[in-house]
Order: sequence, then C-alpha cells, then structure tokens
Amino acid sequence: MASLEHSLILEKNEKLSMDVHVLTFATQDIPRAIPGQFFQLKTPFFLRRPIGVMQQNESSISFGVRIVGKGTAALGKMQPGDQLSALGPLGRGFNFRHLSKKDSLVLVGGGTGIFPLFYLAKSLQEDSYQQDVCQIYGFRSPEESYLIDEIRNLSTKSILSSDAGGLDFQGHSAAALDAFLNETKEKPRVIFSCGPEAMLKAVIEIGKNRGISVQASLETRMGCGIGLCRGCSVDLIDEKEQAGFRRVRCCKEGPVFPGEKIIWR
Repeated sequence: MASLEHSLILEKNEKLSMDVHVLTFATQDIPRAIPGQFFQLKTPFFLRRPIGVMQQNESSISFGVRIVGKGTAALGKMQPGDQLSALGPLGRGFNFRHLSKKDSLVLVGGGTGIFPLFYLAKSLQEDSYQQDVCQIYGFRSPEESYLIDEIRNLSTKSILSSDAGGLDFQGHSAAALDAFLNETKEKPRVIFSCGPEAMLKAVIEIGKNRGISVQASLETRMGCGIGLCRGCSVDLIDEKEQAGFRRVRCCKEGPVFPGEKIIWR
C-alpha cells in the first residue's frame, strides 16, 4: 500500500494576486490525484491545511493557496528549495470518467474553488472534451483576476465574471451560469462546481430548476483530513435512513457530493 505522506520540495512560488499564490513542488512517485481531491499540507502550526490540486504531472504538483490566516501565510512565504510534508491524495474527486465525450459540461467556480476546476478542465482537455466544456469563474474584480490566458486555452468557451465589471460578465458566477444557460442551445449533462457556500447554493438551485445534475465540491473546515476526527461532517439526504438523512465526512466521502443531496446547515 502506497504511503499517504510525501516529502515535497518547492520549485516555484508564483504570486498571482495580493493574496493568492501558486506553489509548485517537485514530486517523485506520488499517485496522480483525481481532480477535486486534495492534500493536507503541513505548516508550522498544529493542523495541516487542506489544499486542492491545481495541476499535476509526472514530475511536479501545484496548489493554489489564498492567504487567509497564519497557516496559509506560512505556505505563501515558502522559498524554492524549502521542504514540506503532504498527505494525499485524499477524498473523492469529481466523477467524470463515465461521461460521453460528446456531452456538454459546465464548470462553475469562485475563490480558491477555481483551482480544482482548472485541474478538471485540463484533464477534460487531455481526454478530448475541449469542444464541449464551458468554464465560468468569478473574481472580485479584474485587478484580482488571474490565469486568464491559461483558463481560455483550456476550452473553447469561458466566461469570467466580476461584480465590479470589466470582464466577460458583470455579476457573480452563478448569475453568469444562469445567463449562459438561457442562451445555450444544448443542455449541459453535468455542472461541476467548487467555491464559497453561497455560490454553491445558487449553482445547485439553478441546476435543480433546469434538471441538470450538479457535482459540488465543498470547502468545509477540516481537522485531520483522513476521516478520524469527524470534524468535517456533512448531512446528505438519504430516504433509506429512518431519519431521512445520513451524516458523512467531507474529507473521506467528499469533498465532492451530488448537489441535490446536500443539507445545508
């Protein structure tokens, strides 16, 4: 059985915006993560930080990190050559291997949720899904947007939104999704989404109203990341259970769940 713990050496720390970095590490013999899976990255503080994979190949792995506290600040200060312990890949990622390559798919993200979807879009492109994928990503403002050229190169259709305007769509990413669905002639088979809770709720509601399934990746706070502490529990609708729901672990059974099954607290 392959070890979950890996020692990574930083190759590059790229600052994309005032508070967003992409950390690229050299890798050896690390299992390929499924888009939507994550790693628990060690910091000088007690708990590891769960960070989704942005891209991975045979020799390197990249993570997108937003600086929000002491742990992520420590990651953002790393220098090339620094070493880091990482547990992973962990959790269940997006389920897309069963889809027909002719299916129309939509990816909707915001915040650091853009990074796992970037990895998904790259994987779909490698699997010849390029003609049928639309990426819709929301940023706070044009000044705080990033990876614009890279995103556009991953699919023939991309919509970048901002409440401040100045990009493709003025408004949040869920509103951009709704506008896109009003215009498109082909109903998407699946919507893949990752980002803040409010955005996910709106995307899932749009999917329900239009009869489109949504795979939602939750950004739930985690403790251990391997299913032992149960600090990241999520309730899912389950009519087979007497209570009408079942409680699962986001880090183990997720972080990707069927959107229509999530019970929001």
